[in-house]
Amino acid sequence: MWVQLPPSAPFPLSSQPVYHPKKPFLTPILASPFAFADQQGLESVAGSTHRAEIKEEVGVQYPKSGDKRREVFEDTLRKLGMWDRTSGLDHNKLKSLWLTPSALSPEARARLETFLTESREFKARLKKGGTSESRG
Repeated sequence: MWVQLPPSAPFPLSSQPVYHPKKPFLTPILASPFAFADQQGLESVAGSTHRAEIKEEVGVQYPKSGDKRREVFEDTLRKLGMWDRTSGLDHNKLKSLWLTPSALSPEARARLETFLTESREFKARLKKGGTSESRG
């Protein structure tokens, strides 16, 4: 779904600070389309000359090599019988298991949640061409 913003809308050149809780480090210009799309449930936001396609990806982070919790985390996976299912910590498989509620028992989920942190990544692809009205 996409929507055409009116000329007065704060996208894409807003000088007003825009706080986006999922991306607090973005500049106001970059945060505006993310915040607007998130608030409105949109996948695309169009201005007069460009259109931004917004995509959210959900990920799972776990202790990396060198982190003192990594060994305990790997041992927990082995004790839960998940080591083979995650292919020696296959990130994509672990992400899939974590994000599919029925894939893990409540006990497994409870024991793993101390190691895993869900992350969200937003991606935007900017395309030339806003609305057909602006193309003349």
